[in-house]
Amino acid sequence: MNVVDLTEPCMHNACMVTLTVRNVPSDVHASLVAKAANAGQSLQQFLVCELEKLASRPSMADLLQSVEGSELGDFGFDFARGALEQDRIE
Repeated sequence: MNVVDLTEPCMHNACMVTLTVRNVPSDVHASLVAKAANAGQSLQQFLVCELEKLASRPSMADLLQSVEGSELGDFGFDFARGALEQDRIE
């Protein structure tokens, strides 16, 4: 038989942070609830998974900084715009 010592502090959530999001529009909330239900998760579980995905992706600033110092060189905005226009033509 397992005995739980209730005098010891609970460490279950010791390294977890509580996050509160205010002023979520009702349509956004409803959409998130539906997505969570479709995934077979509670809203809490779904949002934690989505936040983990978001946190693991580099930001646009990080991506730009990594490309800036790479061997790819600095092509600039005009080059990028021209490449996009050419790609649309083809």
